[in-house]
Amino acid sequence: MQNKHINNSIISRILLTASALILGVLLLSTASCGVEKDEQSPEIQTQTQWQYEIVSGSSLRLTGCPSSQKEYVIPAELDNMPVTVIGSSAFAGQNPETVRLPDSVTVIEDEAFINCQSLREINLSSVAKIGKRAFSGCRFLGKAEFGEALNELGGSAFEGCETIDEITIPAAVSELPEHAFSNCYSLKKAVFPDGLIKIGAYSFSDCISLENPDMPASLVSIGEFAFMGCHSIKTADLGGADYGKGVWMDCRRLTDISFSGKKIKISDYLFAGCVSLSTLNIPSNVTSIGEASFRYCTGLNRIEINNSVTDIKRDAFSDCGAPVIAAPQTSAAHRYALAFGFKYEDTSKS
Repeated sequence: MQNKHINNSIISRILLTASALILGVLLLSTASCGVEKDEQSPEIQTQTQWQYEIVSGSSLRLTGCPSSQKEYVIPAELDNMPVTVIGSSAFAGQNPETVRLPDSVTVIEDEAFINCQSLREINLSSVAKIGKRAFSGCRFLGKAEFGEALNELGGSAFEGCETIDEITIPAAVSELPEHAFSNCYSLKKAVFPDGLIKIGAYSFSDCISLENPDMPASLVSIGEFAFMGCHSIKTADLGGADYGKGVWMDCRRLTDISFSGKKIKISDYLFAGCVSLSTLNIPSNVTSIGEASFRYCTGLNRIEINNSVTDIKRDAFSDCGAPVIAAPQTSAAHRYALAFGFKYEDTSKS
């Protein structure tokens, strides 16, 4: 009996402690973030409260506010502590048109504003980190102006932001993650910093308005399908970076390809579906042409291939109509033309 009494006493203490902690958290959330009208009785108004939690004992993470107001003005501090983080899913699916962030906010966590379809404006000048899908699905977000503090961008951060028309990536960002700006249909101009090392897979896929971004010499890799479906791109340069498959696939207005890299392997599907290509000159710094790399380039009428190319995959030029392949005799391109029934022109003596 005594042991049972002791156990009950311990359980009671645990429950009391837990209740006190919960009450303490609730007591923190006392600042008003908006005034709401009762739908049944519009004359009755109630205040809604910011929801937040302590980060490392010295700052706050804002976790939400059940408000229907059109403008959210995020406070710089609450309970004498600075607000430094907008928490994961804090405002997911809500409908503010404008969000005012104080300079104290340096982190926006994953999905913080995902699917805020009414959001049109937010200042990001003080933000150093933007998490995964933070603004994904914010269809009417017209501006994404980053401050120099930004050094980390999460995957799909601005995917589906259909109204953004221009971005400038700050110097501290060395990598753009996968799907970072995919399906941003109005995006016309993208400016990259000189120190950019990586453009991730699908980063700008289906950005149908994007025009000829300048690729910095610092680039080490461009992920697969990074610019797929960018119908307004007209030029592409194969420089010193490694290229994933399908980087410029279905870029329907692409007319000019340059090959400035020292040793180039044309990857699979790299230019498949680029229907505006009419002539193609593969120079001596190219060593191989990948699977379906120019498939469905239906505008091609002449392809010049140097004998430095030693490997051409089976479907490299399939479904391209009837282009002439011009190449030296006994080269890989000559053998390819004979094997697959292409018109052939001997360039051995030219």
